[in-house]
Amino acid sequence: MVIDRKTTLWSLCLLAGSLMVGCGKGGKATPAASPEHQVVYRWQFESGEREGWAMESSHPYMGWEVEHLLFNPARIGEENPYVGETDGFSLNYNRYWSQFFDPAMNPEEFRLDFSTGAESNWGLVTSPPIELSGLEDARLVFSCTFDMENIKGIDIRSVRILDGKTGFLAKEIQLGFDGVEDSPEGLCSGWEEWHSHVIDLSSFMESVQVEFHFDSVDSFKNNGKGWFLDDIQIQAAQQIKS
Repeated sequence: MVIDRKTTLWSLCLLAGSLMVGCGKGGKATPAASPEHQVVYRWQFESGEREGWAMESSHPYMGWEVEHLLFNPARIGEENPYVGETDGFSLNYNRYWSQFFDPAMNPEEFRLDFSTGAESNWGLVTSPPIELSGLEDARLVFSCTFDMENIKGIDIRSVRILDGKTGFLAKEIQLGFDGVEDSPEGLCSGWEEWHSHVIDLSSFMESVQVEFHFDSVDSFKNNGKGWFLDDIQIQAAQQIKS
């Protein structure tokens, strides 16, 4: 049976409104722009649409998608730590809604994970071109949370900055904690907790694209909930020209 993802999401939103507290927001918000910085570009995915982000994955029912993880049918009434930062929608890497949602809402059939069985899997999501010319002290700011292994070289979560004209990789940072992260920019606060990252883009003078890349590397222990992103911003100290 094929399930329309958007219709299902809005149906769940209406149903869950009377069942669950805290559906709109969860966890720690992305820090607002400081007096020295202003928001130039922002993606909150409030419409439930991709908003120009391109998605690619290695598996037909696994990958990135903008979804509203309002609640887990197996835990109705409990607050879901993966609900998006802004209005419930977030950009997620895991099993697609049409693959893990059971029409009968049978808890035994509900699977929110990134496991394909005997195979590893990977996926990437890439922003539209972002023009940085005329911006001073540009930076990428976003919120994330995750449920997967935190081991160097396994379940790799990375942020990539691509040259907007050539597509060449210009910067890459692996996210994690306890020594898994490549730098302070990639330091996560832990599992199942929304936290923010600030990535320096001040060395980029022209257009770039932001890419979030996940690679499970192996097929083991892939029963976590996945990787969740929200409120992606490009901030700058001063916008010199429009």
